[in-house]
Amino acid sequence: MGILTLPLNNNFGGLLQAYALQAYLKNKGNDVVLIDRRHNLSSSYKFKIVLKKYFFKTKYKEYLDNLKTSTHTKYFRENYIAPKTEEIFSDEKLKKVVNAHDFDAVIVGSDQVWRLEYATDLVKNMFLDFVENKKTKKISYAASFGVDSWNHDVETTNTVKSLLKNFDKISVREDSGVDLCNKTFDVIASQNIDPTMLLPKTDYLNLVSLENEPKREGDILVYMLDNSNERKMLVNQIEKEINGTAFNINVKSKESKASIKDRTYPTVTSWIRGFVDAKYVIVDSFHGCVFAIIFNKPFIAFGNTERGLTRFSSLLKLFKLEDRLILNNQNLTSDIINAPIDWGLTNSILNDCRVDSENFLNNIYDC
Repeated sequence: MGILTLPLNNNFGGLLQAYALQAYLKNKGNDVVLIDRRHNLSSSYKFKIVLKKYFFKTKYKEYLDNLKTSTHTKYFRENYIAPKTEEIFSDEKLKKVVNAHDFDAVIVGSDQVWRLEYATDLVKNMFLDFVENKKTKKISYAASFGVDSWNHDVETTNTVKSLLKNFDKISVREDSGVDLCNKTFDVIASQNIDPTMLLPKTDYLNLVSLENEPKREGDILVYMLDNSNERKMLVNQIEKEINGTAFNINVKSKESKASIKDRTYPTVTSWIRGFVDAKYVIVDSFHGCVFAIIFNKPFIAFGNTERGLTRFSSLLKLFKLEDRLILNNQNLTSDIINAPIDWGLTNSILNDCRVDSENFLNNIYDC
């Protein structure tokens, strides 16, 4: 079978959800190939690279420097997400590659594959328009719209609706996604957990061990995608409250003027190691919340409305952890920081969700 997700770059959650879905399906005895669809590469883009290389040396050096910042994430992609197809940069090539593999099923998911602003030129692909063999099952697993409303024109809506009607089984990640499928696209969808939650904690510990990741300094993990003074104040408040020391597991800087070292993304396994070593977690990331739950670490989630708040609310509601979500510093109190989490209940819910997902994925050929 083939699996398709958004192009894999430097996003830790995006990389790990692709890894986890492939690993889970392989563990169940399936032959699984990641369809390595990239954004379309136009001839004009290629021409610009050639121009930079031969006529604009400074610009070409910047281009090469940007590639270096992805060294560690590229390593994980190449060594742990396998097998995969060659990189695919066009619809025409996508159809050829998929037809050549003759997949019995293609699964799209997870992450925000159905958020049109993120899929951009790959929107129809994310709804499996390229699957031409009628014998190939069309499946989604934990696909996310990212938001709880659909604000697109009639033509786009009808196109997506028509493509979804051709799916054999549909699974979405958020409860709001179930509603969107039902009310907007007139299809039935089930809700399932993100692929990263399909794997037990020991699988991630094994990854950390394989890469000999050293222990992190500090005991309060901070993973903020959007830094601001308000969020820095939040971190300081929690440091004082629980008498801990914060450490960051994200890239140090995204500023183009920063050094390559500071712009280079950490290893994926060092990101995971951060959750192992933390006694407390502060995140504004969906997958940050997910890994705090997997590793049973008390956490505070700073709601990120621009990146899709429904992803947080749906996940935390599922695990009875809604009180861990705050939208601003004024919401944060000593009681919230120190509120105990019933990890027995959380782990019981997770086990039940894994059973539901296993049933869904085990029966994809029965539809």
